[in-house]
Parts: sequence; structure tokens; C-alpha cells
Amino acid sequence: MVHDLGNPLAALTMQAQLVLRRAKRGDFKPADVVEKPIAQMIETLKRLEVLVREFTEFSREQRLELCAVPLPNYLNNVLALWDAYAGARGVSLRSQLGADLPELRIDPEMFRRVLDNVIKNAVDASDVGGREIIVSAHRLAANRVRISIADEGVGVKLGIDVFRMFETTKPEGTGLGLAIAKQIVTAHSGEIHYEARSPRGTVFHVDLPIDGSRGQESGARGQGR
Repeated sequence: MVHDLGNPLAALTMQAQLVLRRAKRGDFKPADVVEKPIAQMIETLKRLEVLVREFTEFSREQRLELCAVPLPNYLNNVLALWDAYAGARGVSLRSQLGADLPELRIDPEMFRRVLDNVIKNAVDASDVGGREIIVSAHRLAANRVRISIADEGVGVKLGIDVFRMFETTKPEGTGLGLAIAKQIVTAHSGEIHYEARSPRGTVFHVDLPIDGSRGQESGARGQGR
């Protein structure tokens, strides 16, 4: 299904871009008659292409490649990559990492997608100017670690299940990002959930086994929730 949708979408996008270039060049008189609707068509096609790509990710069966990762360095590196995106929106990122954090057995590339999704959502939900997002981590138990991402944004509306496919609070969202994040966390034998903050905002918690127990190296990520 994804293949049958993806190829025509790509072809339509290329044709629309070609028509738009010709309109701007003056091949059509008057150009503004076709320029605006073609530009809107391209934006719609791009959104559909993103949806197809994320649905492919959601349904794909992949194995985790677990390795020992120094957790403080890993989290600080992820935050550094998001610093410019947050700063451009007037949001500051800060880490609060426990002194006794161990190495964590995870698939660093796959788990990065979890953090990327939650951090981006937190930034997008935050008001522009003076808002702070705190990424913290501490031992939850002898063999478990909790990573938390806390924002001061608008919060999650009642009745919304952000982990359900195609359910989203963002006008431009696909509703697949957090569904994929939950799959990845589950494949790591972990759990992800969220709660409201007071007086405003949301905090997402990701709980993971330190040693990758029930390892999932041979487990499929695409088995659903």
C-alpha cells in the first residue's frame, strides 16, 4: 500500500514543481492564477509524503542493535543538536542528570528517535520566549533508569491519546511520531507515559532496564503497541 501511494505522490510533486517553475518564469499569463493553487498542492503533497514515510517506519520490522551507551554524554549530545531549534523559538533546554547514572544498553540510533520526537513536541508546545524544557535522568530502581522531558507548554488536551496512530494535538502533525516512539521504547522492554505539570505543561517519562534485559536484539519493533 505504501509503495503504491509513495510513487504516484513523488511523481505528482515533481510535476507540480515543474508547473510552478514555469508559472514563475511567465509561461502562463497571468501567472498568479495558477501559482497559488500549485504552491498549495505542493505543500499538501509534501505532507502526504511525510505521512507515507512515517507509516512505513511504523510498520517496518527491524531488529535493535543494543550496545552500552554512557547516558550523560548521550543525553547531552542529543540536547546540543536541538539547542538551535529551541533557541530560535525562545525556548531553553537544560539537563538535570543524576551523579550515579550508569551505561545503558540501548540501540542509540533508534532510541534517538524517541528523544527527538518528545523534545520536538515539547519545543513546539512551548510559548515563544522565556520557556524552559528540562531533560532529567535518574535511577528508578536497581536495574532501571527514568528519563524525563518536562516542558511548560500548553499541555495535552483531555481525551487525547497521543500514542494512538493518527491522533495528534498539532495542526500539522501526522499523529505517528509518538506511536513510533512507543514501539521503540516497548522494544527496549521499557515504558513511556506522561503526566500534567503544575501550573502548566507536560512531563514525559521513559523507563528503561539498564542492562537491556529481555534484550529484544531478536525482537521486532513493528509489532504494534
